[in-house]
Amino acid sequence: MTPQRFNTKEQADFEIYGKNGQFTAVLKNISATGAYLEIIDSAGNTPAAGELLHVRVHLDQLKKVRDFDAEVKWNNETGLGVKFMNKGDVLKRMFNRFIVV
Repeated sequence: MTPQRFNTKEQADFEIYGKNGQFTAVLKNISATGAYLEIIDSAGNTPAAGELLHVRVHLDQLKKVRDFDAEVKWNNETGLGVKFMNKGDVLKRMFNRFIVV
């Protein structure tokens, strides 16, 4: 069963773990498992599927900021779908990239 999605228009900024630069986006919808980010400014560098992100959402009406980590599941020319990840899983994935067996 697909989780229920909720439409939103909150400003978001994100960065790709292990790369320089910050992106500007709009959080267009969100569910219990992931979200869709419409990219506003990416300087032509849309994150690829599998990349790990740190996202900061600005909740203006609540005057709060919320952060989450996610993996890019798919992308297109206007945005990307992400799956939420916990910090421990992000760290494991990052460490595994550098471990040579």
